[in-house]
Amino acid sequence: MRIEPQPPRERGSATLVVMVLLFLMAALALGNNRTLRQLHQELNLIEQRQLRNLDPAHQPQAIGPIAIPAPTNPPAPQ
Repeated sequence: MRIEPQPPRERGSATLVVMVLLFLMAALALGNNRTLRQLHQELNLIEQRQLRNLDPAHQPQAIGPIAIPAPTNPPAPQ
């Protein structure tokens, strides 16, 4: 009894499906990696801004009390 092999077209379609799925998975992984890298950069920028805000060297200095002149009495009506 002789078993006939499947036509080459059918054997190649499974390989093609697997290759397409691997390509899609690789594309998703690369996109995910890029997004994570961008988020990490944004987080570093936010952290730097926060540290700059907390640094006393960058805080505005108080200029001291401001002297407010005393109100003067209006001139008396004549």
